[in-house]
Amino acid sequence: SNSPLDVITGWTKHLIRTYRAGGVGVQAMGLDDNGIYIDMIYSATRDHTIIVIKKPEIYQGNLVTNAHDVLSDGAAIMSIQPAFNFDSIPTNGYTWLVAKGPPDLSSNYQGGAILYRRLRWLGNDAQLDTNWFTVTNAGSTYRDYYDLDGTNGAAVKAPHLGSVPGNAIDLHLIGSRVFTQAVIRNGFLWVCHHIGLSGSSGSYTNNDPVGTNSVDRSAVQWFKLKVDTSAVSLNYGAHGRIYDAASTNAFWWYFPSLMVNCSGDVVAAFSGSSPSNYIGAFFSQKLSAKATFESPATIRAGVTNYFSLRWGDYSATTLDPADDWSFWTVQEYAGPFVDPNEGVSWRTVIARIRPNP
Repeated sequence: SNSPLDVITGWTKHLIRTYRAGGVGVQAMGLDDNGIYIDMIYSATRDHTIIVIKKPEIYQGNLVTNAHDVLSDGAAIMSIQPAFNFDSIPTNGYTWLVAKGPPDLSSNYQGGAILYRRLRWLGNDAQLDTNWFTVTNAGSTYRDYYDLDGTNGAAVKAPHLGSVPGNAIDLHLIGSRVFTQAVIRNGFLWVCHHIGLSGSSGSYTNNDPVGTNSVDRSAVQWFKLKVDTSAVSLNYGAHGRIYDAASTNAFWWYFPSLMVNCSGDVVAAFSGSSPSNYIGAFFSQKLSAKATFESPATIRAGVTNYFSLRWGDYSATTLDPADDWSFWTVQEYAGPFVDPNEGVSWRTVIARIRPNP
């Protein structure tokens, strides 16, 4: 079927064994020429299982699957993002998995490093690296951020209009995990997450692992990592931050996602709020010829207060399948109430974004 709306005949459905008992949730999915890759997390231990499904067999009616447990990473790695790879790779080429490691809680405080792991098919067997590797950063400063993963101390909360400390958005419930989805295009892997900052300089340099007395805004941090096929490694290429440099009443940006189009333009979309603004949906674009993202633009402004600590957990930004140029994004915003007895006021907006040179 050419339409995704017909869920009866327009979709092919497969039941896939989860391989382990216990509470489990799908965290992320990626794919490339060779397979489909699903990260599943076990709530009790925060361990992961990577389920791998071989292509093109699945399209020929054969379901060939493997699974790899990624154990004892619970405290350190909350999310593993298998890359969505637009580039061609050989049948024994590597699939790339990225994650964020734990923060350095020493007196030289640093947020967690970006890690990667490789997986590849050898016949009908999928082999996964035993260990994580740290992305080589060539002296970059991307770790001068406050890591929101909850190991640091008390929770950091994003304010919004009408909020008090008891119902501001608790960002440590999700932390600074890398967010959906990691994307490879033209030899580079792009991924993003949200981080804590202090002041208007766009960094966090307080060496304060508790953070609640100094973090005064959150930002979207993005990475452009070089896929080195000869050395089979991921290397640092560039990073940047989308943040509000206002001295007071700054916006907090959180729960981001990004995508890259055929021209190399990048769109990131996310939630945002400030002490004088309800939670709204926003986006920012980086044209291929530019080094940085533009100032955020509003998709849908928030219209009411939100009465819960939790927001998210996810946002999604993808390509228009018809032109490989435009973007679609799915984001949350606050309000309006449909039923006075509802209790929560989040709504979803879906927007089409076409880069504007």
